[in-house]
Amino acid sequence: MTLDATVKRNIVRALIGLGVFVLIAIVLGVLFETYIAAASERLLDEVGPLGLGAAIAFNDFVISPIPPDFLLLSLSKSDGTMQMFGLVGFLGLCSALGGTTAWFIAHRFGRPEWFGERFESAIEEHHKLIRRYGAWAVGIAALTPIPFSLVCWVAGFVRLDFVRFAPMALLRVPRFLIYFAALEFSDVVSQSLF
Repeated sequence: MTLDATVKRNIVRALIGLGVFVLIAIVLGVLFETYIAAASERLLDEVGPLGLGAAIAFNDFVISPIPPDFLLLSLSKSDGTMQMFGLVGFLGLCSALGGTTAWFIAHRFGRPEWFGERFESAIEEHHKLIRRYGAWAVGIAALTPIPFSLVCWVAGFVRLDFVRFAPMALLRVPRFLIYFAALEFSDVVSQSLF
């Protein structure tokens, strides 16, 4: 099976996006490390893991322009990073739950017109992607910067079955862990450079 231009383009975007994200993390880490660490500790103290999980689930239920990567950046600057891997895995599950909730509502009750003309072209583009690649489109969105929540909604609209949808949505867990590990690695790189 050959990859078409859309998939290749999205894989390249994902790799470039991850590289840019790590570079931004290095710069922000060097310039604002104490502020980011303090904000992260305060966020964890005030909201807690369940609050963070609820926020991530909600963010991946609604179509949000804010990716979860900013939270991962903040958490990567916290003390006790090794304990954070468990929390980050939990947040990945919450993200998958948010996307699954979007899929369920769209599958059961949804109409693409709910989103209006503003999202019409994005919904059509993702509809073609899911029609062509099925559940793999959800997997690609789970692992890359493609808007996961939008793909989950569209997967529900086109009635992608749950047995094929769910394992792909769970790819959010390794994505969160990989991005978090990349942010941790950016700390090592920045310390060796500066």
